[in-house]
This record gives sequence, structure tokens and C-alpha cells, in this order.
Amino acid sequence: MDIISVERLIVEEQFEDRFADQELLDSIHENGLLTPLTVYESKDFYVVLEGHRRFDAIKRLGIEEVQVTLVPAPESAQEAKSFQVIVNRHRKDMMPTHVADAIMTLKEADVKQKEIARRFRLRESEVSTYLTLARGHKKIRDAVNAGRLTLSAAEPLLTKPMEIQEALADAAIGAKTVRKVRALIKTQAFQADVEAQQGDLDADIDPLDYLTLDEITRMDESLEMLIQQGFTSPAIAEQIILHTNKIVSNARQLERMAVSIIGGVSFEEIEENTQELATNLDRLVF
Repeated sequence: MDIISVERLIVEEQFEDRFADQELLDSIHENGLLTPLTVYESKDFYVVLEGHRRFDAIKRLGIEEVQVTLVPAPESAQEAKSFQVIVNRHRKDMMPTHVADAIMTLKEADVKQKEIARRFRLRESEVSTYLTLARGHKKIRDAVNAGRLTLSAAEPLLTKPMEIQEALADAAIGAKTVRKVRALIKTQAFQADVEAQQGDLDADIDPLDYLTLDEITRMDESLEMLIQQGFTSPAIAEQIILHTNKIVSNARQLERMAVSIIGGVSFEEIEENTQELATNLDRLVF
């Protein structure tokens, strides 16, 4: 730790609007500066790299000298920004998008993803998630910042085109969980193709090409969200439910057949089942 005169401390222009609140002022007045400022040397001055609000409090309280942690000067503005976010990442008011945007800044400066993960103490997969958030639609970014949608639940939608993100944002916020958001996205894709066929469910559109059997059984929940957001009509949704219920019914019969095979039922007995079951057999993997 070093002791430096406050007169020799400066902040960069973009941080001049970082002001201390009354709680911070009272804390430093009563207890002193508990966490030193992080600074680097620049000619005859020291630039505050981290602790801008504490620095504002120190000046307003008339403190003349302060403890600092001296670090090497950052090589670029991107490095300075990432350092500030890394240090402050666990603060309550640090928004997920702050982290995402700092990571994106480093990515655009050609810093390798592995190095970014090391700096932020994240897994590389988490870095990828933050990068999708940095590119995400404002409605989703705002929802994640506000805690109305978790980053993990938002991730499946963040990988989609911007128009899909915007269109499904409110429904995804209502869905909340990763499983429901994924099912919602898949259902919307299936529903859109059905709409393109004017609701003709005899067309070559197989829901099992879009959704898992488990997701199909819960499709009414996703369709209800899509109806609320104006994506489809109740009439089309009803046709889809009737069609997919038939698929589910066939699948359940096939499951029972598989159990029968294990139980020793002959293949001759299985062959007596309907042709409809046979045509659905190749769609399912047990």
C-alpha cells in the first residue's frame, strides 16, 4: 500500500460523473477508507482506475492523503474497462450487461476467449453466454438486468435472430425457465410453418422434427403464450393440439409395445398392430 496526496489523484473524463451517495460519505467519515483506491501512475499524477465514488467522497470530505494500491498502467482503454468490471463484478449494482459489454470490448480487441475467461474467473462457456447477451435485444438485456429473466433462461433466445428475440421477449419473460423458453422457441417455429401452410396439418409437417415428445405433451402451455402475444389464433392452436395429441397417443402405444417386447410378447402379435403405429415407429428412439 502507498500513501498519496489527494491533490495528485485524477480521474478520466468519462468517470467524472461518478458521485458518492450519502451512505458512502457517512461510512468513510466514520470509519475511514476501508478499501484503498486502485491507481496507476501517469506522468506527475495518479489516475484512479477503480474506486471513483470513493474518490469523490474523499474529496468532498476534505481528506488530504489516502491509501492506494498501485498497479501498472493499462495498455489500452479496453483493458482499463475490463479491469474496472472485474474488480466490481460482485457489487450488487453491477448489471449483467456491464459484464457482457466489457467482455465484448475485449473480444473486439482480439483478446482470446480463454484469456477473457481467466481474467473474469469464468468458464469459457459462460463467456460465450455473456457474449450473446452483449449482442442481445434491448428488451432481453433489460429483463436480465431487472431480474425478470435469468441469463441461463435467456440464452436459448439470445442465439436467435434479432427479430425473433424481439417478438418472443415478453413470452420468454413469462416462461422464466430454460426448459419452457426452449419449448416456446421450438413451438413458435413449428407454429410458423403450420401457419405458412394455412393450417393444413395434412401437409408434410411433423412436430417431432421440431420438438421432443416431452415438449409436445406440454405444447398447450407454449401455444397459450403465443396466443397471448398474437403469434397465432386459438383456432390454429386447437388444430395443432389435436394433431400433436394424435402423435403423442401413437407414441404412448409404441412405448407399451416396447414394454411388451421386453416382456416376451411375440413379434407376430406386434405385427397385428395398426399400420399407423408402424409408420410412426421410425420417428421415435427408445
